[in-house]
Amino acid sequence: MTSPAIAASIPALPASLTRPERVSIDPNRARATVWIAVIAAMIGSFMAILNIQITNASLLNIEAASAPGSTMAPGSRPHT
Repeated sequence: MTSPAIAASIPALPASLTRPERVSIDPNRARATVWIAVIAAMIGSFMAILNIQITNASLLNIEAASAPGSTMAPGSRPHT
């Protein structure tokens, strides 16, 4: 415990520092972490769709190149 002489020399804190005011948070406004998650999900969805489109566009080339006895040159298009 502190001695009475030391306790008397320490000034009391002002009331504004002892009880900080509560900041009201608007419940209709999203936090930054929510926006980061939404943007990350949008980028991930775009990358997944882009991957599907690229794969679908090159499926004929992949199929022709992997057929048994294929002599297809790299970069050439299969005959349809």
